[in-house]
Amino acid sequence: MSVMTVDEASFEQEVLAAGSRVLVLFSKDGTTSRGEPNASSKMSAFLTDFAATYQGPIKILRKEFVEKGPLEEKYKVESAPTTEFFQNGERVAELELVGNYANSSTFANKIEALEARA
Repeated sequence: MSVMTVDEASFEQEVLAAGSRVLVLFSKDGTTSRGEPNASSKMSAFLTDFAATYQGPIKILRKEFVEKGPLEEKYKVESAPTTEFFQNGERVAELELVGNYANSSTFANKIEALEARA
């Protein structure tokens, strides 16, 4: 599986009408003032690596973060990186995932919890 990029136009079809479980990373890739990858870039790289071997039922997508963008406003995404989980077109707020996945075992545990949802 690979991480597919969505935008405002494709979000409804790929996320809301998907009829399945979808993880969406809102990110703003770039570098820090020291020239190092920022948190969004690190998260994007982590998810890309994870998705390369992931064979589970959750679709993994990336959406470029737009400050005060319509989707960001609707889902109250105020900063990047932010990861949201959708199931059958609805955001599952209690399983909202925010932050950098520096610990792959913690991330794997969160994915297992998401997979277990009916």
